[in-house]
Amino acid sequence: MKYPLVLSSALVTVMLVGFAPSGWAASDEVPDPVEIESGNPFSGDPEAIEAGARLYGRWCVQCHGFKTDGVSPRWGKWAFDLRKWFWGYEKFIEVVAVGKLPKMPPFGEYLDFDQISQIGSFLETLAFEEANWK
Repeated sequence: MKYPLVLSSALVTVMLVGFAPSGWAASDEVPDPVEIESGNPFSGDPEAIEAGARLYGRWCVQCHGFKTDGVSPRWGKWAFDLRKWFWGYEKFIEVVAVGKLPKMPPFGEYLDFDQISQIGSFLETLAFEEANWK
């Protein structure tokens, strides 16, 4: 499932300039799966978590940081701390696919449902106890 999206070339440039996709999340170091109550069909799947880590490194780290804490390597404290996600799995899919302006651009044209879910499965492994992925 893909969501329609229109991005200006200027926004894409801002999002991607200076980012090396082979960075942190592309390494072999993937967190061990943890048990978390989730609506994500990929939750706890080691292959999905590994794929999600790579996708996070390519698409998300620029704003949400290497530690998923919202501290951008370019702009400092910029984005939401994804370890504290509390809106549930379905809202995660929606926010990634269609965005949440003013800061979160939509990625539905670039990432399909499974890829967004894989990113979610990776983030679940880093979630704080109060996080909600149901």
